[in-house]
Amino acid sequence: ERGIPFSVSMRHAFVPFPGGLILAADYSQLELRILAHLSCDCRLIQALNGGADVFKSIAAEWKMIDPEAVGDRTRQQAKQMCYGIIYGIGAKSL
Repeated sequence: ERGIPFSVSMRHAFVPFPGGLILAADYSQLELRILAHLSCDCRLIQALNGGADVFKSIAAEWKMIDPEAVGDRTRQQAKQMCYGIIYGIGAKSL
């Protein structure tokens, strides 16, 4: 037996005041983008703006392999390394 489809959207619960607006932003890779900007790392900036998977690019450079050869596990390790460094992971944990 099928029930009546039910969904809830919280979007309609927020209404801007007259003349105002509600802004939605995607903060994807925000920390990495801030790091690239503050460090003036041209290669990281290019990787972030190039449209390719930035963590695959970083993993490929780290492992000295072609980006297409980077597997999910290696990509995930590169991602964890990047965010670990940003958030102050120590050399021992790294």
